[in-house]
Amino acid sequence: MQRIVLWALILVAVIRTESFSQSLVFKLNGKQINQYDKSQLSRIVKPSEITIYEPHEHKNRTYTGFSGYELLKSIYKQDLQSDKDLYITCTDGYKPSIPVTKFLTYESYFAFNTPGQTKFNLINKNQSNELVDLKPFYLIWDNIKYPELKKLGAYDFPYQIESVDLISFTQKFPNMSPPQNSSDQVNRGFVSYRKYCSTCHTINGEGGSKAVELNYPVNVTEYFNNKWLRKWIDDPASIRYGTKMPKLNPALDNRDNVIDDIIKYLSTMKNKKINPELN
Repeated sequence: MQRIVLWALILVAVIRTESFSQSLVFKLNGKQINQYDKSQLSRIVKPSEITIYEPHEHKNRTYTGFSGYELLKSIYKQDLQSDKDLYITCTDGYKPSIPVTKFLTYESYFAFNTPGQTKFNLINKNQSNELVDLKPFYLIWDNIKYPELKKLGAYDFPYQIESVDLISFTQKFPNMSPPQNSSDQVNRGFVSYRKYCSTCHTINGEGGSKAVELNYPVNVTEYFNNKWLRKWIDDPASIRYGTKMPKLNPALDNRDNVIDDIIKYLSTMKNKKINPELN
């Protein structure tokens, strides 16, 4: 009898843990304000089906999810301002920061399943055909209705989302910003670095936690010369077999200039080294 009771308690704990892990945490300036599971979110925003061009698998795919704008507006209300960013934390360490203006301009969805399939995963052709578990939530964009989004590839399509935080980027990440009075090229490079690199890498401890720190204690330009750093950004697999780092989006306009700008920003940051432990 005691053994039956023990197993029952374990089962309840597992169910509760699974429910908790399938929830989405909402933060405002770093402080948690709400946490909802899928059933609770369904009472806030009715889920819908949406077909997109899946940038990880390079084909159309249908998902079920909650409208990004409707959900964020319901949660943040008047705090959802165009000068803010949505800072997303994923279980694999990926941490993109997406301007709120994008949610105001384009249709997005926090997807949670694929109709007719028991598993919520995909094969990431951009990263060595890795089988990826998408749970609990996967942010997608209607890149069929808005073809300009298709050109951006898989950027701003984070999966395994566990929390979202409405922030002011410069206030949250002051140590990632370039020194004052930096050149236009450095500032352009910072904008591109934020979008394409900070999701995985850190500068002075600020950014994603999926890949290596690039500035402290030694800046990446101090051990990679420009030739090899450019080659690494352009096509990582040409240097390291099996790397999961994707190449910079080949469809980018002025792609060579974007790489030059990123390298210039990284080189400039060697003059702004800050110990992450002191942050």
